[in-house]
Amino acid sequence: MGKYLQDLMYRVQLPAGQKKLTPHQQLVVQSTSFLENIFNFYLPSRYEVGQNIWRIIVNLTLDEKTDFNTVVSGFVIELNIYFDYNSLIHLDEFNRKKILLIQFCRGLEFICQKYSCDFSIFEAIQQKLILDNLVYHDFYKDKKASPDKQHFVQMKGFYTEDAEKCTLSVSLFDKQQNEKATFLVGNYNFQWFDKLKWLDNKTVGVFHINRVQSYKSKKVAEDYFSIDIETGSVQYNPVTRESVFDYGLKLLTEENLIEKAFYYFEQAKKLGHGKVENILRNLETDSDLRDKAKLLQTPKRQK
Repeated sequence: MGKYLQDLMYRVQLPAGQKKLTPHQQLVVQSTSFLENIFNFYLPSRYEVGQNIWRIIVNLTLDEKTDFNTVVSGFVIELNIYFDYNSLIHLDEFNRKKILLIQFCRGLEFICQKYSCDFSIFEAIQQKLILDNLVYHDFYKDKKASPDKQHFVQMKGFYTEDAEKCTLSVSLFDKQQNEKATFLVGNYNFQWFDKLKWLDNKTVGVFHINRVQSYKSKKVAEDYFSIDIETGSVQYNPVTRESVFDYGLKLLTEENLIEKAFYYFEQAKKLGHGKVENILRNLETDSDLRDKAKLLQTPKRQK
């Protein structure tokens, strides 16, 4: 991994004896998870903390006695910050996130002071997030020119705490760099996608980072969306075995597109997916079955 900081983590510790999060605490965890993700997005690729520290974990705790307790384990620093996160119960999402961001940065500042490193990097990220109203709504990655140099495309993301409101879109520009159209790919975290590729002069591929192993480390099949810039049509093209299978299951259970679903099941079967046979046999017994869990179950052997 090298000597540079790889990522940050932001956690919420439950008090002793409590095993489950309350609904309010779930909102706090949702906010800390969002802040962790967006902070890591802006984290510089080359930033040193101490001797080869790869990860910093900031824990919010209700135990005042452990405030600023620091534990170093291997290449990980873990720090407790005392804060009564239950006090956020009456705040709206923005103000809840803002206060949690301040607590997170309080922990990072303590680490920087302890290890004599530059806090201004983290402080700049904090200020940018607040100026952006604690959401991400901007272009992502560089523009890509079409083979005939007549058009350019660029990804654009909207990322917020509510996953259902997150979107990935692709903007189309003419050769004078005027924005001509925007195509919605779907309700996705923009960070799941990291490559645009023109398939021809009118079709753009938006490539998804493989969940198991990105093509950055090895050449593997890539799932992608194709966009027709003339019609605005957006088509999903699953390629990896798991994605082909998942898409077929979605078509069957959520959209009831049986013929199309069976096409993808066949493709997944050819790629060696073991669960396809369970689905096909369960549908032989009950052709109207649409419950995912039951479809995936191994059918009982007939006596």
